[in-house]
Amino acid sequence: GGLAWLTGLGSAFSFNIWADIELLPGKSFFDTMDFVSNNIILPVGGVLIALFAGWVLDRQIVNEETEGLSPLLRSALVFLIRFVAPVAVAIVFVMSFVH
Repeated sequence: GGLAWLTGLGSAFSFNIWADIELLPGKSFFDTMDFVSNNIILPVGGVLIALFAGWVLDRQIVNEETEGLSPLLRSALVFLIRFVAPVAVAIVFVMSFVH
């Protein structure tokens, strides 16, 4: 809770008393936190969720959650979650740093 509070203070201060402080070149504290959350934390979280859902999650849970789907559609969904989603999110992650 304290870390979230301090981060919130830094974000609030970046609009007034810390407006001239740059953590990354040309980015205030708020802009840096925005960059880190959007370009690093969200894509890494997406890859980890896709890997967990595709490879670690118990097959019985997947079958229960996709109960109404045909076996072909269920297999396609598992394939997409295991192979396509992690690669696609990784491409988005890399492309966020390439201009």
